[in-house]
Amino acid sequence: MKISLVLPVYNVEKYLARCIESCLHQDIAKDTYEIIIVDDGSTDNSNQIASEYEDTYSNIRLIRQDNKGLSGARNTGLNHANGKYVWFIDSDDWIEHDILSDIIGKLDEKNADALIVNFYKVDQNDNITGSAIENLNYLDNHIYTGTEYFKNRPGDFLNSWRYICNTEFLRQHHLSFYEGIVHEDNEHTPKLLYHVEKLITYNKPVYAHLIRSGSIMTTFNPKKIESWYKIFESMKSFRSQIPSCSPFRIYLNQYILQQYSNYLTDRNQYDLGNEDIVKLQRLKPLEKWPNMNFKYHLKYKLISNLPVQYSKMISTFNKFTKN
Repeated sequence: MKISLVLPVYNVEKYLARCIESCLHQDIAKDTYEIIIVDDGSTDNSNQIASEYEDTYSNIRLIRQDNKGLSGARNTGLNHANGKYVWFIDSDDWIEHDILSDIIGKLDEKNADALIVNFYKVDQNDNITGSAIENLNYLDNHIYTGTEYFKNRPGDFLNSWRYICNTEFLRQHHLSFYEGIVHEDNEHTPKLLYHVEKLITYNKPVYAHLIRSGSIMTTFNPKKIESWYKIFESMKSFRSQIPSCSPFRIYLNQYILQQYSNYLTDRNQYDLGNEDIVKLQRLKPLEKWPNMNFKYHLKYKLISNLPVQYSKMISTFNKFTKN
């Protein structure tokens, strides 16, 4: 089996057929790849749609489970994957037709751990609203280490649906997804890149990412607060396993600092107290690193010592610049 396409599904009846059809219209034989649909406790017609496809196509498997969230659905798919490679595809997104042969060929040729695809964003009217042009800063079909890629952290690099990975590589390094949180890619992708020795960049945009209102990424959910705490807690624990002399540890510290800054900025959209900030201060997820430049040093000092004031300052600055 060449590849497993894992589709986590939860109440996406409006979009699911398009996603499945895109996975079926590929240029490799049906008996050389599988589509694993994980119905994560949907309450709409998603399960019925998936079941009809399973009855029609021999390479489609439908797995039903109680709701565990996106991470839980991905982990179930990974546990059942028989393909040499695995690609996690959000079921409200879709992939371009006739791309798997080229992608698998590049992975096999380079004996790579993972390949990162380019993508474009679409709105609910199927209008293209943006793309990951940052990926073009990297040579097409070129090998990078995960550390090299993480050093620059190009925009939208976190999304797990951009990475097609060797299945055994994921299992060997126990790279499952953190269950029970949102923004799970922010926790998973740094760990993935730490272990990747061969990463292929694929500059052709072959993945369509739907931006829709009402999704977990575009709405506030109190679960986000607790999730961010768990992400920082996990990153701190992960960092403790990395040698202090490793360049990756420096890049990880830069990443944690930026994520912390982003969190303090985003939380100002909502009417919150300061309990979450106090809790994060006690966790102490930030760490200084050698030869920290002035910009990083200033941000580190402000966030470490004056997080509430920093949060308000950034919020005021953003409002001012928008006006």
